[in-house]
Amino acid sequence: MSMERSVSFSRRVATAAFISLLLAALFWLIGYAASFFFLVFGGITVAVVISALGHFVSRKTSLSYGLSVGLVLGMLVVLIGGGIWLLAPTVSEQADQLADSLPESINRLKENLSQTEWGRELLEGIPQQPSALLSGGGPGKGVLSQERASFPERSADWLTF
Repeated sequence: MSMERSVSFSRRVATAAFISLLLAALFWLIGYAASFFFLVFGGITVAVVISALGHFVSRKTSLSYGLSVGLVLGMLVVLIGGGIWLLAPTVSEQADQLADSLPESINRLKENLSQTEWGRELLEGIPQQPSALLSGGGPGKGVLSQERASFPERSADWLTF
């Protein structure tokens, strides 16, 4: 009877461990594929909005549904492109201001951190020159040196990221 009870208990433990591993694998898979699911969800959402706008334009005008969807897509491209064109100078100016003020902010942070014991320990692993954080030690490797890189170099960096 004792042997039978031991086998039954072992079987239950093995079953619980197997179910736990399956749940862990399922959660890992969901987390790993979340970006894909968000991309699919976003694509479906955009398609539904464009389709609804196409039907609306088709009902209000004498255009066919296909032509209405083309018109809606063209208007969206013009609106988004115009918004980017209007905002680009402001965003560029803000990026330049950030590039100018970031080294002084890093120096102030280092000064504040060096006043405590744990801050000094933390600073031991950080480069001494703020420009090393911006340049990254080589062409195309730093935060701000990306703007000087050509598109293929930047896309290759993002693909390997």
